[in-house]
Amino acid sequence: MRVLFVCTGNTCRSPMAEAILKDLLESRGSESKIEVFSAGLLTMNGLPANSNSIQVLEEIGLDLRSHQSKQLTESLIDRADLILTMTMDHKNAIVGHYGQASEKTYTVVEFAEKDDETMDVEDPYGRSVAVYRKTRDVLRGLMERISKKIMGVLENEDSNGQ
Repeated sequence: MRVLFVCTGNTCRSPMAEAILKDLLESRGSESKIEVFSAGLLTMNGLPANSNSIQVLEEIGLDLRSHQSKQLTESLIDRADLILTMTMDHKNAIVGHYGQASEKTYTVVEFAEKDDETMDVEDPYGRSVAVYRKTRDVLRGLMERISKKIMGVLENEDSNGQ
């Protein structure tokens, strides 16, 4: 299974989600079955993660220093089995431009099946470290739910001999 996270610039939210999900999967011994990567709708290739993103993930033992942004491309869309966006606008942009992705694209809130008044994860870009921490903590909760859901799907596939 291949999971693609998408945000705007691929320097804050989607790399944080990627790192957190990878860590959760590794702690459950499932990282070899699931490839996790991220991209941005409006970015350039090769930008580093935002320094506040790096800082707030270091606080929980995760390292984003080697992250480099990637522009979303059709090949990344085609490679992914599941596309998780940070906002409904991101989802709509992907589905509008890549119709073939409509059946596999969700917001992270939607896929986590979290009852919330919004389907969006707030963009911390340009804001205080406290806002980055809040975004990190929201993503951690969502990634917990998503990792359990993905693990359930994989276990179901394994038990069905697929």
